[in-house]
Amino acid sequence: MFDENSELGYWLGKAYKPTTATTGEGYNRWRFASGEIVRNLRFGTADGTSLIDGKPALMMYYGAYNEGNTLIDEIRQLSHDVFLGMGTRENEDGSRSEPGHFVLVGPTDEWVGVD
Repeated sequence: MFDENSELGYWLGKAYKPTTATTGEGYNRWRFASGEIVRNLRFGTADGTSLIDGKPALMMYYGAYNEGNTLIDEIRQLSHDVFLGMGTRENEDGSRSEPGHFVLVGPTDEWVGVD
């Protein structure tokens, strides 16, 4: 996720846009060695319950826009502009994978939308 020469590029973060009081959409931002910024991996968002500990979290459902994608991220606000995120995928037996962690700081710029 942090290699500008990889297939996805260097992960820069996420962007969010509310569509109702409790739902919205978002995407991921990536940078390539050429300097090109790509916006993709769109997801739907909803206020929800953590799959990890059952507490309130903003949930990001990649399957909402990417058929067959079982990735679900969830995020919580730690301070005014620092957010802790975790992501899991569905295992073959229907359970969830061990979470991967990420941190977001922002907001950093305006919503653009996916490419």
